[in-house]
Amino acid sequence: MKIFSKNEDFMIEWKTAIYFRNVEVYWLKKSDKSKERGKILKNLFTTRKMVLMALLIAVSVLLRGPFAITTPIMRLTLDFIPAILIGALFGPVGAGIALMLVDVINFMLFVTFPFFIGFTIQSGIAGVLYGLFFYKKKITLARAIVSSLVISTLITLVMAPINLMILMGTSYWSLLPPRLVQWAVFTALQIFVTYAIIPRITNLPQFKRHAALQESK
Repeated sequence: MKIFSKNEDFMIEWKTAIYFRNVEVYWLKKSDKSKERGKILKNLFTTRKMVLMALLIAVSVLLRGPFAITTPIMRLTLDFIPAILIGALFGPVGAGIALMLVDVINFMLFVTFPFFIGFTIQSGIAGVLYGLFFYKKKITLARAIVSSLVISTLITLVMAPINLMILMGTSYWSLLPPRLVQWAVFTALQIFVTYAIIPRITNLPQFKRHAALQESK
């Protein structure tokens, strides 16, 4: 049987103490992160915020559904307007959740083809991007141009054709030409509305009051 010297005993005790201290620090950090995430979700889903989010979701559903602009060659929607406002007020997480709900509700009320989760994910990604571009950010011409180009290109030219290709079994390249026209018109419209109209809405006293309430929480 091996007998440890006093120095060896001391080293074992020291290493054991360090190990348990590291474990304690790890769980404290993890607990702090959990509390922080809980605080974010709690602030996100207060009664007043949920009412406002529900109103913007309803407007977005209407603009995406019965109030969409349909022509023989393209279909344009103005649901990006409430989407920008949701992103500016609730950030990437709130906007992502809200736009996924918009897609599900729109499908239940106005869509005739089978439900496809790809479109819901597409809407959620768009919401996250709106939050990243506009949450606590000043709307400038450069931001309007970059955000419109990035979101419109990703959604109209990449994700939507891929989802349709999977759903309908058609070629990606056969879906692309008509979407190029839609992308050009929609991007120009979104840049104009984002820079010329959205700031008028965000400068309203009611909007500023709610945004200030968001920052204070």
